[in-house]
Amino acid sequence: MSNETCEIPLQLQSIKSFFQAPEIDPFTGEDNVVSGIEQVMDTMKIHRNWKSTTFRIVITVPPDAPDLDLAPQLPRALATYCAKRMQYARRKVTETRLEGRQALRIGIVFLAICLAASAAVESLLADRVLIGNLLAESLMIAGWVGLWRPMELLLNGWWPFASEVDIYEKIRNTGIEVRRAAPAA
Repeated sequence: MSNETCEIPLQLQSIKSFFQAPEIDPFTGEDNVVSGIEQVMDTMKIHRNWKSTTFRIVITVPPDAPDLDLAPQLPRALATYCAKRMQYARRKVTETRLEGRQALRIGIVFLAICLAASAAVESLLADRVLIGNLLAESLMIAGWVGLWRPMELLLNGWWPFASEVDIYEKIRNTGIEVRRAAPAA
């Protein structure tokens, strides 16, 4: 397990930009198009050992930022935000698995119908080998393709949401510090 500590520096125009993406305004020079929390998530996701690394978030805001009084409340707000996002991601894992099971039921019925139709076509068109084989094989393939979406949901569809739970858990337990930028000379 790594004892590495990684600092995640953020340059924000206000404390609220940590949770909300700022409006794009070319006149103010704001160049962030995503919220600070999304920048933190992106940084953690690309870090090779993010699960075993200790992170620290350092937010730098202008000295005249309008909401500097929110800085002491930021750790509690971050914990609340992460808890809500984790709750949502867990619900999406459950929904995806339920959708996958329902799709699997439908897919199995569809596969059974296609296999029965394939057998019927094969027996009815036994004297026409090429056409009978073509239709029978096409029906079997269609039946198996009907299982594609259920398998995708059950095997892979829930992973991104489960990964979000882990990342938000990591962010919730990450230290956070707010600094004022030096005044412009």
